[in-house]
Amino acid sequence: MEILVNGDDFGKNENVTKAIAHCFKKGILSSTTLMTNMPYADEAVEIARKEGFFHKVGIHLNLTEGFPLTKEIQGSSLFCNQNGEFHGNFHRSTKYRLFMGRREREMAALELAAQLQKYKEYGLSMGHLDSHHHIHTNKPILDVMIPLLEKYHIRSMRISRNLTKDLSFPHKVYKSYYNRRLKKLPISTCDYFGGIRDFKEYSFLVRDGEKIEIMIHPMYGENKGLFDTDLPMEEVEGILNI
Repeated sequence: MEILVNGDDFGKNENVTKAIAHCFKKGILSSTTLMTNMPYADEAVEIARKEGFFHKVGIHLNLTEGFPLTKEIQGSSLFCNQNGEFHGNFHRSTKYRLFMGRREREMAALELAAQLQKYKEYGLSMGHLDSHHHIHTNKPILDVMIPLLEKYHIRSMRISRNLTKDLSFPHKVYKSYYNRRLKKLPISTCDYFGGIRDFKEYSFLVRDGEKIEIMIHPMYGENKGLFDTDLPMEEVEGILNI
């Protein structure tokens, strides 16, 4: 199997950004994806350039954390609080993950376009897309995102998590629908996607010749140790046989 390991949340803050750079030095990561609306994005891009992984940086679209790049969406209670900051509530609602009003879709499209434009202006060209809290797997978000893919030269996209057997029937149906829809687009996708614990438990599902993407969330703990959220990075390396 071909294994791609992506470090999510690049540019989120100094801790995460430097932890991702550390993981590249250790040979753990194949790629990372940048949150262009977050405060440490500029510094993250410079670190990637300096450390030699600039060509391995995709985009991590974000509608759930930090401040938007566009003003229109700041006035929407579906996406933002009274201070104009993303509150992340919409992605926790099954209703809004499947259905969204025209105005809300328009605001989301403007914000996603602004984040993609900033990615382009950095000179980044990997052209891989995924998202914070997997918002790109929500049907209304995918609907408004599809017209942006060609404009911003997106060549590959993360599928919905399917490296598992632990799914309810409705989730299986939706994920199957979503992944089939992605595979009809003129972009590249992996065959399987999941986290490191998914890989440890369900890698037997992957057949020879298939491609799998594994997401990890590098960060430093209180003792300055390197973690994938709460899992010591040494354990990650052991699971990946690095």
